[in-house]
Formats: sequence, C-alpha cells, structure tokens
Amino acid sequence: MRKILFISLPLLFIFVLAQNVIADPIDDIAHRLKVLQDRLNEGKISGELAPPEAKSLQKRLDDSKRHFEKVIRRVPPPPPPKINEFNRKLDVLEKDIFKKKHNPVKR
Repeated sequence: MRKILFISLPLLFIFVLAQNVIADPIDDIAHRLKVLQDRLNEGKISGELAPPEAKSLQKRLDDSKRHFEKVIRRVPPPPPPKINEFNRKLDVLEKDIFKKKHNPVKR
C-alpha cells in the first residue's frame, strides 16, 4: 500500500504541474489573438488602416486563429517549440499591424 501511495503521489503532482505549464501559454495565445483583433478593429474604425491593409491583416489574423483552434483541439497539448513558433508568428503580425497603423502616409 505504501509503495502505491509513494509512486502515485509524485505522478499526480507531475500531472497537475504539467497541466498548469501547458494551460498558461495557450491562454496567453488566446489573449494575444483577442488583443490583435481589437487593435485591428480600432484601426479600421479610426481610419488608421486603409481597407486593403485591414483586409490583408484580417486574413492573416483569421488564418492564425484557425491554426490555433486546430492546435488546441489535439489531445496531446502542443509542445513548447510549437507554442514558441506560434508566438513568433503573432509577434510578426503584431509588428505589421503597428507599422500599418502608424504609417505616415495620408489615407
């Protein structure tokens, strides 16, 4: 009985810890997608983004959202390299949105 308890308690601890480590990056990505959508909408409404720019950026954001939905539906959670790759793609998109919104060209 002690052996079973001795073995199962650390495994339970590792399982709970692993879930917390995986859940946080996924929540962060979901939050980033929402923030990017808000920035894009803000740029469209304020006129900082021209319609063709907004359409192009929206398509990229939609593609990222679809890819993210596919990744989080998988039974084994995505490994850290996959999460890092997705975060890098969001970084590039975020920079592009900023550049387009702050472009000094008059619209």
